[in-house]
Amino acid sequence: MEFTEKTSPDTFFLDIGANISMYSLHAAVWGRDVIAFEPFQRNYQRICKSISMKKAFEERLTIFNVTLTDHPTTVGFSSFTEDNFGRVHVDDQDSKAESSGAPVRGVDYAPGVELSSLKSVLPLNHPAVIKIDVAGTECGALGGAMEYLHTLDIHYVAIEWCIEMRKCQHAEAIFELFRKNRLTPYQLLYLENKWKPLNPTEWRQWGNDKPTFEVLKTHKIGVG
Repeated sequence: MEFTEKTSPDTFFLDIGANISMYSLHAAVWGRDVIAFEPFQRNYQRICKSISMKKAFEERLTIFNVTLTDHPTTVGFSSFTEDNFGRVHVDDQDSKAESSGAPVRGVDYAPGVELSSLKSVLPLNHPAVIKIDVAGTECGALGGAMEYLHTLDIHYVAIEWCIEMRKCQHAEAIFELFRKNRLTPYQLLYLENKWKPLNPTEWRQWGNDKPTFEVLKTHKIGVG
C-alpha cells in the first residue's frame, strides 16, 4: 500500500480476491481507480456497503462479484469458518455446488470467468499495481488473465505463492509476464521482517522452508 500511494495518479489498483476490500478502499482514497473481484456474497455485500459510504469510493471502485479462472466455469465454496471469511476456498467444477436446497450464488457457488474476457470494460495500457490472494487458486486466476495483463505496465505484484503454484501449468507464462515488466521477486521473511530476493528460475523449490505458502512481492527494477 505504501508503494501504491507513491505511484502516479493514472496507476490503477487490481485487487483479485478483495475480501472486504481493505486494500482497495485505501487505494480509492488515494485517488487511484480500482478494479476488484470478490465472489463470496458476505464479503461482496460488505464491500458494497463501504462503497456507498463515501463518494470517493463510488467514483473510483468497481467490484465484480465473480471468481477468476482460466476457463469459463462454475466454482463451489468450501473450507471457511464463521469467524474467518477470508479463508474461503473455491473448488473448480463445471456444475453448481450441491446444497440442501437450490444452490445460491455467492453462498454455494460463483461464476468463474477469465479476466481477459472482460478487457473491453477494463483499463488498457495503464500502469498497474496488482494484489492477488485467492486461497490457492492463483494459478487459474492468472492463467485466464495473461492476454489482458500483457496490455498493462505492471509496477508491483503481491501474491501468496502457495504450494499449489509449484504445479501451475501457467507458471512459465506468469514469469515471462514478470520479466517483460522488469519485475523481480522477493520472499517475506516473517521472523526477520525483511525481504529476500528470489531466483525466478527456481520457483519449483519455493516454499520448502514453509509447509503452506510463501509471499511473493515483485517490484520494478531498472533496465539492464
